[in-house]
Amino acid sequence: MIFTKHLLLLSMLILLLSGCGFHLRNAQPLPEHLNPLYIQGMEQYDQLNRTLRDSFLSADIRLTRDRSAAASILVIRDHGQTRQVTTVDSRGKATEFALTRKLTVKLTDTDGKVLMDERTVGVQRDWIDVGKDGLAGRVEESQLQQDMRRDLALSILRVLGYALQ
Repeated sequence: MIFTKHLLLLSMLILLLSGCGFHLRNAQPLPEHLNPLYIQGMEQYDQLNRTLRDSFLSADIRLTRDRSAAASILVIRDHGQTRQVTTVDSRGKATEFALTRKLTVKLTDTDGKVLMDERTVGVQRDWIDVGKDGLAGRVEESQLQQDMRRDLALSILRVLGYALQ
């Protein structure tokens, strides 16, 4: 009896969510006319470039390394990365930092027609460096940088999705 009530309640909840337009995050595909996409303004072997390429591939956007074979061009500029001290301890040693990554993106077709105006995309994370000397601190900061690159790539996909719908 209790199981039946729970099953009925769950079924009603699922029907309500599907009826209100709820969609899972990142479930909306990008337009097919972007394929293949050329990324301009990043070094080929840059870590952010690799993360961005992986994100586009998982979103079913084909990429090309040949600009002349592209249907659209993602122009990336103004790479910025800062590490700002936000807290110091009683001895004057920096203990907390705000890590920020920003860049500007614009989408054009191969003729130069703007498909999406320039937009600034960025991520920020706080990092506490208390007692993390040596390898442990470097590994943690490296992991944080990797997470920031992934979040920045997903932000670019979201910005493109909103601009092109």
